[in-house]
Amino acid sequence: MKTRTRIAVFGGGGIVGLLAVGYLAGFFDFFSQVKFYSVKLVPQGISGLLKVEKNNKCNKGPHQGCLLFEEDRLGLIRFYLPGSKKMIKKCPQANQVITKIELTTLGVGGSDEADKGVFTGPFPLANWLKDDAFPNVDLDTGIVYEAALADAGTQAWLINLNSHATSAGVFSFWYRVTATDCAIPANEWVTDPRGDNEGIN
Repeated sequence: MKTRTRIAVFGGGGIVGLLAVGYLAGFFDFFSQVKFYSVKLVPQGISGLLKVEKNNKCNKGPHQGCLLFEEDRLGLIRFYLPGSKKMIKKCPQANQVITKIELTTLGVGGSDEADKGVFTGPFPLANWLKDDAFPNVDLDTGIVYEAALADAGTQAWLINLNSHATSAGVFSFWYRVTATDCAIPANEWVTDPRGDNEGIN
């Protein structure tokens, strides 16, 4: 199995912090493994659906917003709201901000090809989600990023280690992103597509 630089990324406010938590495979080796994912999230209506504008459909059970993390690649993910692809905004300059990102390892009906996730448990979530994918996720809640309205921004960053053995097959997860209205915090927009990790060969 290949060695890999293990890092955690802390999203929010447009700041990406890298923390070494394991063995180092080398600076250039690490960046040669990274694939950048830019995911635009568009609020629909006064509140409700947060539409994912990212054409990266998975190989199995593909659907809009499904992110495929290919074999031997780490995924650096930037979620952003309209008008903030290059510039991060906060309230009151922004209309909405990203306040929470949750993860789950259970799809609707128990299917690993479902286009929706189950975010009410059972908890704790599968260990691989933290050990081989998102180091910052809380397995008891599924929360991987959360910020108060005053601190949240129009971008949030995560890293997906995608580091399980490919021989174990494709590991699926679901991500639920919540955007909150700066003027009326009771108004929220949510999306919850799937992601597929192919792992390390």
